[in-house]
Amino acid sequence: SWLLKDVGGERIVMHGGATNGQMSSFVMVPAKNFALTVLTNADRGREAHALISNWILEHLAGVSEPFPAILPLSARQMEPYAGEYQAALNTLDLSVEGGYLVMMQRPAQSPLSAPGTLPPPPPPVRLGFHAEDRVISLDSPSHGSKGEFVTAPDGSLWFRWGGRIHRRMA
Repeated sequence: SWLLKDVGGERIVMHGGATNGQMSSFVMVPAKNFALTVLTNADRGREAHALISNWILEHLAGVSEPFPAILPLSARQMEPYAGEYQAALNTLDLSVEGGYLVMMQRPAQSPLSAPGTLPPPPPPVRLGFHAEDRVISLDSPSHGSKGEFVTAPDGSLWFRWGGRIHRRMA
């Protein structure tokens, strides 16, 4: 599928993929006749992708997205989002700490990697709400990465992060 978004008045068309140890992205700015592809062979390739893609888009295509304003939410308002969220390649633990939603990532065993070889987890990051059900990472290494909470028709809560959708387990 193609992901579409408007940045600085320009339509951006994107597609990517990932598995443990590898990541790819393809970004086009059709109105500027511009495209870029970034490929990595690193467990933390997503972080490099964001830095590289954003720098190239700003400096070579003239397209940049301002950092959104963070909404001042109380711990009580953030508490419904806390919990454990699982996807095939990792588990995300979200908790409310110090006025922020804090995310810890735990990698899962990939069927493509040797048994017992898990990539190291990235450090915890604070997430700030910039719109209803939408968060942005405030800390490196994922600074500026965005996530979205989705409530399914059955009432279950899901969290879209890192190109994957994670189901709330607890």
